[in-house]
Amino acid sequence: MWRKDWSLTADPISLQRAIVDLCRAARNQPTQKRSLMILTPLLVETGELECARGAAEMAWETDSSRVETWLRTRVHVAAHR
Repeated sequence: MWRKDWSLTADPISLQRAIVDLCRAARNQPTQKRSLMILTPLLVETGELECARGAAEMAWETDSSRVETWLRTRVHVAAHR
């Protein structure tokens, strides 16, 4: 829910809540890459590049068979090196 609120309002508190919610979702369902793929650009937005890189790598390890996974995770991290 918070990620939708943040994307509409760009409120920093909503962004932090979105990150926390997505981290929890990723921890509770480690085989689901969706949370990690959404989390990666939010972490980049906050300047947490090492965390973003880790989330991108975890998403890649979860499903490296799809081009979408590679594009969505690698592009965000590489663009902010």
